[in-house]
Amino acid sequence: MSIFSDISNITSKKRKLEVPEPKTNLFVRGIVLFALGLLGASVYTIEDIDKTPALVFLCIGAALIIAGIITLICYGKQVTAFKKYTPTWEKHRSIFDDFAIELNHWYDSDMRPRS
Repeated sequence: MSIFSDISNITSKKRKLEVPEPKTNLFVRGIVLFALGLLGASVYTIEDIDKTPALVFLCIGAALIIAGIITLICYGKQVTAFKKYTPTWEKHRSIFDDFAIELNHWYDSDMRPRS
């Protein structure tokens, strides 16, 4: 029992990321808005409908397409920011952080890790 009493005070803090993961609901929302905009704009091509409602559907469709494109651009910016993000490692927080620091130095400046 004395072996396990020594490790009972070990705590772990969750690491907070400065750049969060991209939100997939933005991607889905952008695709859905774009598809609904195309559907609304395609009503304009129907010949059996009067031109006034067809123009209304065309305007609504164009607005939805623009909103979908803006949403997809926001999602794309989140993806590129997340891909470019490299976490900052804290010195002596854990053995993994120390290893990551040495590995990054090795990749950047060809300085081999200490043993």
